[in-house]
Amino acid sequence: MKDADDGLNYSLDSETLTIQYQEYQFVPDTKSLLIKCRKESKNLADKLSVDVTNFDYVTERNALLAITSCIAFGELE
Repeated sequence: MKDADDGLNYSLDSETLTIQYQEYQFVPDTKSLLIKCRKESKNLADKLSVDVTNFDYVTERNALLAITSCIAFGELE
């Protein structure tokens, strides 16, 4: 994955754009992380000049490391 210099990592191929975003959260707040992930994934798609038909999002929490992460999968038009 490539670093997007704003907390995002992404991978782009001919069919999909995959984006990973994570935050250290001592008190878990998956909702706020998902909102940020949705906004940043759309911004990154615009920045990369790719048309994404739809994003699917998956969130998970690693309680031992106190990290909440989001992965966004987008199909390209």
